[in-house]
Amino acid sequence: MSRSRWSNWLQNLCAGLPWRECKRMLAGEPPARPNPRQRPHQESFWLHIKPVYYHQAVTSLGYTWRLGLLSVYFFVVELLTGLALLAWYAPTPERAYDSMGVILARAPMGELLHALHYLAAIGFILSVLLHLIRTYITASYKAPRRFIWLTGVGLLLLTLGLAFTGYLLPWDQLAYWAVTIGISLVREIPLAGGWLYGLLAGGSQVAGPTLLRFYVLHILLLPLAAGLLIAVHDYKVIRHGISLPSSLEPRAHDAPQTTIPVDQRRYYLLDVAVDELLFLSWISLIVLAMALFFVHPILQSPANPTHTPPEIAAPWYFLWLQGLLKLGDATLFGVILPGLFFLLLLLLPYLDRNPRRQARSRPLALGLGALVAVALLGLSLLGLPRFHAQLPPAQALAQRYLPEEGVGKLDALPWEALPQGDFCTDGQQPPPGTPFAHVWDDFAREIAGAAHLPNARGCILIQPAQPHLKRIQVYITYEEAGDAAAVLTETYRYNAAEAGP
Repeated sequence: MSRSRWSNWLQNLCAGLPWRECKRMLAGEPPARPNPRQRPHQESFWLHIKPVYYHQAVTSLGYTWRLGLLSVYFFVVELLTGLALLAWYAPTPERAYDSMGVILARAPMGELLHALHYLAAIGFILSVLLHLIRTYITASYKAPRRFIWLTGVGLLLLTLGLAFTGYLLPWDQLAYWAVTIGISLVREIPLAGGWLYGLLAGGSQVAGPTLLRFYVLHILLLPLAAGLLIAVHDYKVIRHGISLPSSLEPRAHDAPQTTIPVDQRRYYLLDVAVDELLFLSWISLIVLAMALFFVHPILQSPANPTHTPPEIAAPWYFLWLQGLLKLGDATLFGVILPGLFFLLLLLLPYLDRNPRRQARSRPLALGLGALVAVALLGLSLLGLPRFHAQLPPAQALAQRYLPEEGVGKLDALPWEALPQGDFCTDGQQPPPGTPFAHVWDDFAREIAGAAHLPNARGCILIQPAQPHLKRIQVYITYEEAGDAAAVLTETYRYNAAEAGP
């Protein structure tokens, strides 16, 4: 390689910097004068969205927790895994459930991609929410960063919208009925509720047009809106700078980051960039380990519009709303109060006229924030299934082993631990010592000790439905007021260990 080519290669490796400056940067030395490290930020597509330097006080992990960076990271993971999953998913009621089975059972790395997509969705919601909370606690929403707060609240709403629209796509009982109840709140919107419901659902109930609309919103419209808002949010953060700790910036306008003293600057290249790279590497390893060893997506029974499950629980990020609905009128508690909450959240920078950022100067704001947090946690607990109406004893017993939504004792067993057969308390028994035998022993013990179920007989039926698919049923018969009664729950389990076309 000629000397000029070697020089050009080194300069490209150093993001356009001369090799001597690159060595100074690697050695942790300050930049030369005039500062050549500004050039990559001016010319590089990726680096121009990053400032040349930060105030050293805002680069510590303990101050920002890099929640803004995490939000963008999980959004990108969502996009990449979602694009990969599109290769197998079919957005029609006839094929959506089966295509999810193909993803989990036969698509190359399908279960891993689905688990990563699921974990990234949780990470995206949590990082945006925690980022908003940190901004509130540090009073970083005050002028001149009011617009940044507005875009952050908008991102939270878009994040919830992405999660809600994606929740329907598996088209199983859990998704269908949770969305059916959630979307019914649109009808309660004063004046425009009926029109908005028809626009979103595409008919009088959740059906094929609803699935198609949610699919388009989830893969196209909402990601585009979120990506645009992230870009605007990031631009404004760079424009005004990350707010300093309140000990250094007691008032909102005290320390604009354009005047950072030279001895307090920490340059993005190479210090901050390496910190971010190491941080995201650890996060990636943790997420990948969880997807490989701990998170195993399970499909419930196919969506059945004619059968309402006995217990319908909202996803965890909407449990507070489900708790609110238990308090009274759907219009007041399901539409008006949540709407007022998000409106006040948006207007917070304009309602809070206190210019001080220190915690001791903001007792009212922090007290109200703590009160709202406790209320949301309490409402979320109220929204849990355990606070639903009590089920009949036989149905409650069956739901513990094979619930129509969520994960029961049988759902938790892996594919290979579910042996084929009709196992009944008065008939066939499973081989002892196996994982299924332990679950069966608990089931048989509960059937025998159920005082409210006279002459009870329980069965767990496991039969092949098609290649790579098992049908699992829990069947309980008993006497009720002298008459025979029965309870049946069922689900299907795809073989997630099988791969290939």
